[in-house]
Amino acid sequence: MALAPAATTLIPRKAQADAAQEAAVGRAGALATEAKLLFQQKVYDQAAERFMEAYALVKRPALLFNAARAYEEGGLLAKAVALFKAYVALDQAPTDGKADAAARIQRMQAVLDQQRAAENAKAAQEAKAAQEAKAAQEAKAAQEAKAAQDARAAEQARAAAAARSLAEAEARQQAERQAALAAQSGGQAGGQAGIAKGAGAVEPRPFPWAAVGFTAGTAIGAAVFLGLAAAEQSAAQDLEPRLKTQEDKVRYLDHASNYDTFRVTAIGFGIVAAGLGSWAGYELYMRGQPVKVPARRTGGWQLQFLASGVALGF
Repeated sequence: MALAPAATTLIPRKAQADAAQEAAVGRAGALATEAKLLFQQKVYDQAAERFMEAYALVKRPALLFNAARAYEEGGLLAKAVALFKAYVALDQAPTDGKADAAARIQRMQAVLDQQRAAENAKAAQEAKAAQEAKAAQEAKAAQEAKAAQDARAAEQARAAAAARSLAEAEARQQAERQAALAAQSGGQAGGQAGIAKGAGAVEPRPFPWAAVGFTAGTAIGAAVFLGLAAAEQSAAQDLEPRLKTQEDKVRYLDHASNYDTFRVTAIGFGIVAAGLGSWAGYELYMRGQPVKVPARRTGGWQLQFLASGVALGF
């Protein structure tokens, strides 16, 4: 591609200018020569800069045209269009040069429009992809939350079933104990006269102490599990506002599961303690009736029953 020929005639040989003007013209000529060399070497951006430096000194339209051409060849179309538009606006620019610049502007503007359209399409595609990724992430989070909720519900159902089983077992045990006590009471009533004649000391009935021990043990067990449930509930509540990682979610589910298990167990122990309390109340009411106890159990059998009841409660 040829450059405008004005660069070779920057310094008129017969010009009668002052020293400053001559220095400016000389500097502009040197810059134009350097710009032409850079243009030939295809260092277009530096060539355009040199042409613009020369144009700033002497305001020759050809230098502005050549700077625009350098940007055009270098692929910097936006800068080239801006300089060509500035060239077309110059009054001293030749008509054929303006026509050439206008044609170049039209071609480059079409390319720039295509590039801008492609960039806009790419940006829209990237925005759509980002939106789809966000929607997928939200859907995954919702699915994980639902899975966690289902797991928690299943764990609560298992804990409730375990509590029911425990309560039924305790109810059966209590019924068996009451049946055994009733049978023993009947036997004691039949043999009370024989016991009164036999050797040994007459002491209060031993069963109130056992009932008190069992009741105390289960009540303590209920209190212990209730405290454990409160601790797990507090730990789960502390984790709930900051469930960011999978590890946090697993820990939260563990605390929630432990809370449900301990709470249900505490309820079971409370139910058993209530039943045993009724038994203890009954036995304390019946305590006024004497029973014959062998002499070897006199002195300390109450403490043994109380300890065994506490141990059974735990």
